[in-house]
Amino acid sequence: MTGRAFSYAAADGWAAVSLPYRGGKLAMTALLPPAKAGTCALPTAAAVRTMTAALAGGKDSAVVGMPKVSLSTGGPTGDMKAVLARLGMGLAFSKDADFTALSKFACCIGFVQQAATLRVGEKGTVAAAAAAAGVLAASAVMAPHTVFFDRPYLMLVTDTTTGEPLFLAKVANPAAS
Repeated sequence: MTGRAFSYAAADGWAAVSLPYRGGKLAMTALLPPAKAGTCALPTAAAVRTMTAALAGGKDSAVVGMPKVSLSTGGPTGDMKAVLARLGMGLAFSKDADFTALSKFACCIGFVQQAATLRVGEKGTVAAAAAAAGVLAASAVMAPHTVFFDRPYLMLVTDTTTGEPLFLAKVANPAAS
């Protein structure tokens, strides 16, 4: 997929382009790490702020080349218990948890699962995500820049009115998508 005259910004070796969706209410921001990065590391918060501000200003543009993408998560990899425990929520999964405000029979969180899919093609983006949790019972234009996404990169779908991020994806191998 290729296109011209998309908003472009750069910071700390990262390149960013903003790809608006029809209607102008949503846009995908694709973030390409420096070529020397080797993997798809994360940009610094300062670099993201710099690029986001520059993209909003729309002063610079780029020709963009991006592969079609089809990503999904879920199944055993969608188990969030270990991740949430590492983030400080371990107590919520133990017998010492207190969820009696929800139900006098509630014990602790038994599981948290998530699944997500993302497909990007010439006609647009289809993204869906779902999460579920269970509580255990107490009993029982010609642009001066060219950006080709031919190495690992990030994609961010945002609401253009509020700036709220709606979906974030990492494409580790664009050739395999």
